[in-house]
Amino acid sequence: MLKQTMRWLSAGFAAALLLAGSARAAEWFPYKAEAVNPPFAADGKASMVEYVPLAKASKKWDICVSFPHMKDAYWLGVDYGVVEEAKRQGVKMQLVEAGGYTNLNKQISQIEDCVARGANAVVMLKAVDDPSAFGIAEVDGERIVRLVEKPKHPTSNLAIVGGYVFDHNIFESTRRIKPSWRNEFEITDAIQNLIDRGLNVVPYVVHGWWKDTGKPGDILDANRVLLDMLTPAVRGKVDAESRLDGTVVIGEGAEVINSTIRGPVIIGSEARLVDAQVGPYVSLGDRVHVIDARIENSVVMDDSLLEHVPQPIAGSLIGRQVKITGSAAAAPATLRLLLGDFCETELP
Repeated sequence: MLKQTMRWLSAGFAAALLLAGSARAAEWFPYKAEAVNPPFAADGKASMVEYVPLAKASKKWDICVSFPHMKDAYWLGVDYGVVEEAKRQGVKMQLVEAGGYTNLNKQISQIEDCVARGANAVVMLKAVDDPSAFGIAEVDGERIVRLVEKPKHPTSNLAIVGGYVFDHNIFESTRRIKPSWRNEFEITDAIQNLIDRGLNVVPYVVHGWWKDTGKPGDILDANRVLLDMLTPAVRGKVDAESRLDGTVVIGEGAEVINSTIRGPVIIGSEARLVDAQVGPYVSLGDRVHVIDARIENSVVMDDSLLEHVPQPIAGSLIGRQVKITGSAAAAPATLRLLLGDFCETELP
C-alpha cells in the first residue's frame, strides 16, 4: 500500500497542482517531470517521464496521503488537487498532515496508523539474507497468508521482527491455540489463527536498519549503530587533565577526572571516571564508576563498578550493580566479559 501510495503521489503532484487551478487537462498534459527511483531517496536515480492522468483508477484503491504541513499556499493547493483527483478517480483516501517539516516522527507514525487502518493485525517484517534462521511471513499482495518458523526451504525472505499491532480479535485467537512444544503460547500461532479465520493480517516492511539482538555480539552491533547517531553534549564535569575525542555525551552530575574518552561514547548521569580510558563505542549507564580501568566496545548497565582492572575490557556486556575488581600485578591480556546483574568478580 505504501509503495503504491508513494508512486501515485510522485506522479500525481503535477495533476494536483493543475486541479487546484482552473486550467483544463488538455492544456497541461502530457506533463514532463523528473522521476526518482526509488522514490524520495536522496541517492536515487533521476529520469525524465511524461505524466498523463488516468481517466479512471484501475481499481478502487484505498490509499493514505501524508503531507508535512498545510501552512502555505503550495501545500494547500496540493491538498486540494489530490483530494479532487481522488474523487474523480473513485479512490478512497485518508489524508493527514504532520504540522511541520521537523515533525518527521509524527508523520511516520501517521503513515503507520494509516496503513493499519482496516486491518485486524499488522506484522512488522524485514527482508533478510538468511530467512531459514527466522520465522518468516508469506505475503500475497497486501496480506500475509502464512507464517513459517525457520523453514528449511523458505518461499519468502521476509522475517518477523517482533513488532505487532492487533485489534480485539487477537484475544479469541489466543483462546483457540494450544501450547507449543516449549509449553508456551506462541504469538505466531495466534497470528496464524487470525489468518486461518479469514481475518485481515497485513505486512509492514521495515526498510531501515534492523538487527535481531538475540546474542551478545548483536547487542554490541546495535550499540555501535546507536552511538554513531549521537550528538555531542557535556552536562557533567570534566577536569583539565582529561581529554575528550570524537562524539561524547556526558550526563548530568557525572565526573571525569584525569581520564581519556574516545568517542562515540555515552556516559550516564552521576557516573564517575577516574584515571580511566573509555571508548570507542562504549555505553555507560547511570552511576557507573570506572576507576583505573580501560574499556572499549562494551555496554555497562547502571550502578556497576570497574576498579583497578589493568587488563583492557572489550566486547563486553556488563549488567546492573556488577562489581569488577582487579590487581595491579595482572597480565595485560584483553578481557571479554558477559556478566549478569549483581555479579561480583575479583580478577587475579
